[in-house]
Amino acid sequence: MARGDAGGVRLFAEGTAFRDASHRADLGRRGARPVLFPRRPRIARQARKRFDEADFAGFLELLPRQIEGRRIRNVIEARHASFAAPACADLLRRHGVALAMVDDAKYPGFDAVTADFRYLRLRRCTEDEPTGYPPVQIDQWAERLRGWAAEGMDCFCYFINGAKVRAPAAAQALIERLG
Repeated sequence: MARGDAGGVRLFAEGTAFRDASHRADLGRRGARPVLFPRRPRIARQARKRFDEADFAGFLELLPRQIEGRRIRNVIEARHASFAAPACADLLRRHGVALAMVDDAKYPGFDAVTADFRYLRLRRCTEDEPTGYPPVQIDQWAERLRGWAAEGMDCFCYFINGAKVRAPAAAQALIERLG
């Protein structure tokens, strides 16, 4: 996995490794890299799994908050539109768990801020685009990330998708924009 750090934004990309600008360890300002808990279907009938407040609350209660005195940043990746319910965001905020912002053609995107950090999974890289994403879209993501970082949020951005060959180029292009 390739890594980079630019303008207060942590970048990660699947595919061929590249040297990042800072060569910093995997620790953010306030703790370790987030732990992702995907809420994705493993079998067809689970694909219809909807947000269930009681079930989800029970799951969040089980998440560890620390290991050996170090904070764990938990992230949920939801793949059903029902997770856009205000009750879901309220539960996540209460537990300090981030809801992943996913840029994907197949699954819904969520923009709710539920923790003191942002976690993005950008999955629309294409092989026919040298930088994975068109330059204008990279500019847009850079602007959003820069805004969140200016608000004091740690931002974790992953280029992770089917066009893995372009993910490192996408991360490098974003690093250049973030300076």
